[in-house]
Amino acid sequence: MLLQSSGTYRITSDIEQRLLDEMNGYTVQGFIKKKKFVESLKQSELVKAISRINDNGLTFDFYITTDNDDELTAPQNKSLKVKIKSIYNISDNRTNDIETVKIQHQNDKDLIWLVPDNSRFSELDKLIDDVECITYLEQKYNNPNSEEGKILLSFSTAKNEKQNMIKQLI
Repeated sequence: MLLQSSGTYRITSDIEQRLLDEMNGYTVQGFIKKKKFVESLKQSELVKAISRINDNGLTFDFYITTDNDDELTAPQNKSLKVKIKSIYNISDNRTNDIETVKIQHQNDKDLIWLVPDNSRFSELDKLIDDVECITYLEQKYNNPNSEEGKILLSFSTAKNEKQNMIKQLI
């Protein structure tokens, strides 16, 4: 198999090919993907930016959760609420989802809903999947001096790049 790395192509070794096959054969469970999305959202600049608002010398702390009630912030006063709909809970028709949220929560005066753009859902889902597959291999072959461990160093670099892309997409 030919792999492109830093603008050049190289042939994989037998061990590297076995690791790639093993990684491609690993299935990431849906609940793990959702958990990783929540963890990434929790660390995102968006959540940090909207968690505390200052206006005329007054500070307002917002209690931010996902639509599955995963806490993203934990202020002392939880009266100002923001819910962020998970990209895993948005259908192909985002407009209908927004209308449903509006209708269901029109009387909730202490709650703001955010429904993210899911146009790049497939890309984000694939990146989360790839990161989890590499993490699986890193845990399985955790001896850095083994043949697999040496090859996984390059996989770890790819994993870091994918994690950065996840942050950007979120």
